[in-house]
Amino acid sequence: MLFVSVAMSDRKRKGRDKRFYVQQAKMAKMGRTKLVPGIRGFLLFCNHRERDALREAYGVLNEAAEERFGKEGMEVKEGEEVEVKEEMSGEEDEDIEAAVAREKADLDRVRSRPAEERRFQAVDTGVQNLQFVRTTLSDPVALATDIMEGLRESGQQKTRNLMRLVPVQATCKATTEKLSAAAAEVLPKTFKDYSEKRSSSSTPLTFCVYFKARLSGGGITKEDAVEAVAGAIKTLDPVPQVKYKDPDVTVVVEVMKSNACLAAIPRYTELKKFNTIEIVQHEKEEDSAGKAVKVGKISEENTGNDNNEGKQELAT
Repeated sequence: MLFVSVAMSDRKRKGRDKRFYVQQAKMAKMGRTKLVPGIRGFLLFCNHRERDALREAYGVLNEAAEERFGKEGMEVKEGEEVEVKEEMSGEEDEDIEAAVAREKADLDRVRSRPAEERRFQAVDTGVQNLQFVRTTLSDPVALATDIMEGLRESGQQKTRNLMRLVPVQATCKATTEKLSAAAAEVLPKTFKDYSEKRSSSSTPLTFCVYFKARLSGGGITKEDAVEAVAGAIKTLDPVPQVKYKDPDVTVVVEVMKSNACLAAIPRYTELKKFNTIEIVQHEKEEDSAGKAVKVGKISEENTGNDNNEGKQELAT
């Protein structure tokens, strides 16, 4: 009787082990196509035209990444300079066919990579007008910040359907326990790095929590998210202060169904909440306002000069 019970127990254990490995394989496969815990990347917000928005996102992401790290498959380490070949003219022009062949070979090499090894790869969030692009880059916040600063400096609008490009440092299950663990892993390093970059390091950093839930079924709440973030914030020295208007760092918590996305983003409000359209329009409006003020001052000066000349004529 004892032998039978042991044999049955072994069969149950083997059955559980098999189910475990099948589930792990299923999760790994889903990770290539769906939003799952344990990845980082970028949230893409759009208005209905998701495929066009995704194409635009790939464009700005690849452009910024190639400028910072070089072409995919030929990456350089952070701190190293990216070699930029100067354009040649006349007889020194590169043969067009050879250039096209080399470009095609580069694309084929990137496409041959497994999806999880590609620099950028779209995955499904299950939420309309909200997509996710996973990345192998270690710091999506830095790359997204580069993109926003580039848009602001150039004043050139590069997206029409992509509205916001929000970096994500970690994804986890949408529970207080899992979010607390993700916050403890992500927030201390981000706050420390940004604090060291600030010029006025004598004052403590300020922060706030931005929370949004979509199709979460009433799971994790804003209060739960604030509690999870606060647990990680309290471990910092000095402890950052809460500030709701223009904080130094905004902790973004985006919940979609059963998953949560987390990022600590410096200058979030300054960079227009990473709205790729608004930051360009705002810069153009400021430029127009500045030009109008300048023209007004010139007009006032000219008017004043005319009045002075008239007074001098009357005096004579």
